[in-house]
Amino acid sequence: MYEPYNQTFTCFNGRQFIVTLRKETTDFNTIYASLVEDEYGLKDFDFNDDDVVIDIGPATGGEALLISTINPKTKIYCFEPLPENIQLLKQNIVQNNLSNVSVFQKAVSGHNGTDKIYYGAEDYEISKYHHFIGNSLNIPKGNFIIVESVTLEKIFNNLNLSRIKILRMDPEGTEVDILKACPFNILKRIDWIVGEHHTVSRKDLLKLTKGLFVDIPCAWQSDNNLGHFRFKNKKL
Repeated sequence: MYEPYNQTFTCFNGRQFIVTLRKETTDFNTIYASLVEDEYGLKDFDFNDDDVVIDIGPATGGEALLISTINPKTKIYCFEPLPENIQLLKQNIVQNNLSNVSVFQKAVSGHNGTDKIYYGAEDYEISKYHHFIGNSLNIPKGNFIIVESVTLEKIFNNLNLSRIKILRMDPEGTEVDILKACPFNILKRIDWIVGEHHTVSRKDLLKLTKGLFVDIPCAWQSDNNLGHFRFKNKKL
């Protein structure tokens, strides 16, 4: 079960990546959505050599691969809590010769400390297929890990970041806590926030950006409590 296999994906600009995936999981769907469909419209961005991206919940690395094909010198910091995903993420980075991606096995949340993350309950249909994504907003079933959790403020301070191009968020429900805990002086140093929202509407999520961002339409956008979003800093 979850046998690994390699598959080649072609991006919008013709660049090809060989990506290691796992059978019987959502790996193919997430990579396809990133590399082929470009679900957040990242091809519309101009990535410079000194740009920085923080990727929260990268799983097997689709967005990191896509951004790297646009500009291989853009620095990408990936924060992924699950060790199984970390292993595959690093493998995909190495086998595609990427030198601009750094990986941290940490959960990003609204507090610094530790988090318990549940995933992979075989008797729970959602998490059986989404085995390495978490049990539908961390429902206490199946396996769990205790992992270090950090806030955006701590990430900015630890990495000495003055500004970032994109904050990409897919933390399976903790996006609300992350933004609530993020102080004004950190949020104003982010150009774009893109990702998925899971527990509140896109409109309510936008309110957590403290009036600094505006809503920009993107692919598969939804007004409900589950969908994609793309927020732009008003100063841009």
